[in-house]
Amino acid sequence: MHTAALVAHAAAGVVCFAAGCVLLFRLDKPTGQRGWLAVYGASLAGMILFMWAAMAAHWDALSRSRQITYLGLTALALYMAARAWSALLAWRHAPPGWRSRFADGVGFTLISLFDAFAIVAAIDLGLSGWVVAAIAVAGVVVGTRAMQRVKKRVAA
Repeated sequence: MHTAALVAHAAAGVVCFAAGCVLLFRLDKPTGQRGWLAVYGASLAGMILFMWAAMAAHWDALSRSRQITYLGLTALALYMAARAWSALLAWRHAPPGWRSRFADGVGFTLISLFDAFAIVAAIDLGLSGWVVAAIAVAGVVVGTRAMQRVKKRVAA
C-alpha cells in the first residue's frame, strides 16, 4: 500500500507540474484552458490524497520527527491547494489583473513541486544537507525569476 501510494503521489505530481506549465505557457490564450485546469486541479488533489495514503500506511512506524515533517508537508500541500483554488477563481471570474493572480497561484505550486522533485532527488543521491538546502534555495530563486518573466510576458 505504501509503495503504491508513493508511486501514485509522484506520478500525480509530475502530471500536475506538466499541466501547470502548459497553463502558464498558454496564459495569454485563456480559451481552451478548461481541460488543462481540470488536469491540474485533479492531479494536485490526487497528489495530496496519495501523500496522505502513504503516510497513513505506516504512520505508527514513523519517528516523531518524521511525523512532524509530514505534518509540515501536509500544511504545505493544503496551502498549495488554496493557491490553486485562488488561481482557478481568478481564471473563472477574470477580474482586472486576473492573469497575474493566476500566474502567482499556479507558479507557487510549480515552484513547490520543482523544489520537491529536486530535494527528493538530492536526498536519494545521498547529497549532504547543505547541498540539499542550496538546491532548494536555487529552485525558489530560479522559479521566482521564471514567474516574473511569465507575468511580464502576459502584461505586455
